[in-house]
Amino acid sequence: MGKCTRRTVWLVLVLALGGCGGGGNGGGSAAPSVQLRFSPSTLQVSAAVNGLIPDPAVVTVSIANAPAAAKYIGGGYTPRGILQITLDWSQQTQATVTIDFKAPYNLAPGTYQDTLHLALCTDSACTNEIAGSRSTMTITYTVTAPSPQAIPSVWVDTSQIVVSALNTGAVVSVTPGPDIVGIQIPIHAGNVAYPVSVSTQSTNVTVAYANANAAFNGLEAMLYVQLKYPLDLGVGSFHDTIQISACLDAACVNPVTSSPLVITVDYVVSDNVTVPGSSGYTMRFVVIPNSTGLVDDPTRGLLYVVQLGGSASLVKSVIPSTGAIAAQLTAPALFTGRTLRISPDGKYLYTPSFSYLGVHRFLLPDWTLDTTILFESNSLTGGYDVADLQVVPGTNDSLVVARTYGGGFGVPADVVAYDGMVKRTNSVVTPYAASGPDVAYLEWGADSATLYGSTPPGTVGNSWRFAVDANGITQPTAPFGLGGGPMAYASGRLFFAHDGLQVLDATTGTQLATQLLPVTDLSGVLADPALGRVYALGTDTQGQSVLYVIDVQSLAVLGSTTFDSTYHPAGKMVRWGSNGLAMADSTLLFLLSGPLIAP
Repeated sequence: MGKCTRRTVWLVLVLALGGCGGGGNGGGSAAPSVQLRFSPSTLQVSAAVNGLIPDPAVVTVSIANAPAAAKYIGGGYTPRGILQITLDWSQQTQATVTIDFKAPYNLAPGTYQDTLHLALCTDSACTNEIAGSRSTMTITYTVTAPSPQAIPSVWVDTSQIVVSALNTGAVVSVTPGPDIVGIQIPIHAGNVAYPVSVSTQSTNVTVAYANANAAFNGLEAMLYVQLKYPLDLGVGSFHDTIQISACLDAACVNPVTSSPLVITVDYVVSDNVTVPGSSGYTMRFVVIPNSTGLVDDPTRGLLYVVQLGGSASLVKSVIPSTGAIAAQLTAPALFTGRTLRISPDGKYLYTPSFSYLGVHRFLLPDWTLDTTILFESNSLTGGYDVADLQVVPGTNDSLVVARTYGGGFGVPADVVAYDGMVKRTNSVVTPYAASGPDVAYLEWGADSATLYGSTPPGTVGNSWRFAVDANGITQPTAPFGLGGGPMAYASGRLFFAHDGLQVLDATTGTQLATQLLPVTDLSGVLADPALGRVYALGTDTQGQSVLYVIDVQSLAVLGSTTFDSTYHPAGKMVRWGSNGLAMADSTLLFLLSGPLIAP
């Protein structure tokens, strides 16, 4: 064989009828020449670049006058348009060649000419051809461009992904849906015989993942998009683009003229929702993880939110109208962040200490530790813990404290009063394992002479009325009435976060209402006597938190709002501004304002 400058794929096939080689001519005359003839002698096929692969071509090879030494057929072909060739030699005088062609969409439009040659050989490597046995044929494969009416195209049903979400992590809406971790957009193709090859590129401000797969349904491919979570982005408007490139082939020899397709992602994360109407409101969310305390500072128009962590606590000063963090402070190591009370003049903040020490008094607004009101020791546990405390109305440095022998709602010990660092003489004592006021919550009545106490949540509800004077605290009646749990006083009535909101006459202890609200439990109650409203925070039968606003006199429900199931504000509520209400869970501060809170 002579040298060949073009790429050739070699074929070698052993004679299937080995041992039956061609015979001599029986005489002394010269042997006839060997002949290999192709039928047809040439081959032409064609296909559109977006069309089907041509059918395999079958070529017959006639073999004449093969000598006995011809045991093999060998040869080769050029692979410009040919994918592969198979050869069947099952008869001594005839072989069959099957030619498979490359897919037209893997070739650019043009003419691809290949040659096939075969020869008889005496060895398996075909290094010894039988003289004169080589035969060659030409195969021409024409790939045509599509007609103007049949140009391939791709398209998507939507070119925009729109997301609205809250900084709480709740996704309000996704178009086209269903959610940010599983957006699917079909990629359609037209005027193609086979699925197109698709690939994607995207910016990654909001996009966590974007990938187009191979066709899964006929000629249709699918774009899969996963977006980042709202908490990872924060409040703001964000934009991304996803580019889809489509080609007739994986190597993109033949790109689809209508690609690339561009899909935009517009993602808005908000920190508030608004409900219109006469009982409407705007609710703003401030993300404050590990929050353990909340108190209103009306003197400065601030809210303080405490984050418990390690040996100290972070205190964040929040502007409630905007949710902005005005300052972040570090409180001393002994700060608990459980019960927080601010003096009327805004100078002091009181809160229990760790380790049964007493009550810390901080100077506002920088939360400097001013002093600690120390508790005396006892023979049972060595010290006292605090269930609740209140600042005496009309004073800035006098307190009443419900103490326990351990834990915020531990074994009740007593209810005592302090003027500065000095404990008043009289107190209501509940000896260990003895009967008496099991007080976990304190609430002032109409003035500083009347104090109410309530049992811990989850217990059989009871309440007590205490008399307070310069000598301390006494208990005129035991018990005063039903109740239990957090409570609020307004207009001669006591409202208890117990039994679906229980209402007592604050003078007689007579029960005025029970199971007032359709909730399984209540975690907090707050009164605004000036507005004549009571706010109750509970959990409905579906496990969602609900805020109710109730008229103090008629006990009618003036309005309510149900919180999304992804968050559960509970317990502590404080009023701020003219029409604001704040509450918190362990992660979020909820700031409500509007006519639902105050008309």
